[in-house]
Amino acid sequence: MTALREVKPSDDLEWQVRCDLAAAFRVHAWPGMNEQTGNHHSLMLPGEGNIFLINPRGLLFQEITASNLLRQVDCT
Repeated sequence: MTALREVKPSDDLEWQVRCDLAAAFRVHAWPGMNEQTGNHHSLMLPGEGNIFLINPRGLLFQEITASNLLRQVDCT
């Protein structure tokens, strides 16, 4: 299940992790490494158990920002 919530830059550790993951998406979009290949980026939030950050469906890699990443709970 995807959990949506507002993330404030004051949530220092999570915000830094979000910025890093968004940067990874954009770096891979720049040389076209996001086209015609099966690739994926996600990141487990430190200290949060089984909660991952993932990209929202429908956005291109170059459109992803730290604030629009989604929290995904691993239910397995």
